[in-house]
Amino acid sequence: NDAWNVKCVDADSGQDFKRLMELVVRRNVHVHNRGIVDQAYLESGYNTDKFTLGDFAVIDSDYWKLAIGYTHECVRSVTIWAES
Repeated sequence: NDAWNVKCVDADSGQDFKRLMELVVRRNVHVHNRGIVDQAYLESGYNTDKFTLGDFAVIDSDYWKLAIGYTHECVRSVTIWAES
């Protein structure tokens, strides 16, 4: 976000960089731990949904739509940055 001076989220629409990072660590929990919240997730600093150790980090329809919106905005912003 700051290192390249790329705004990866649309703050004007209510997006938050912390949530974008939560998407990444939740993805890691699902890929590496079958969706079970582990110590690495808890220590990431991005536990925006207040999970506890051993919880299942649900990815439901609402979360999926949220993830699509965030990743779309991030890719769009990086593309604009890369083309400038």
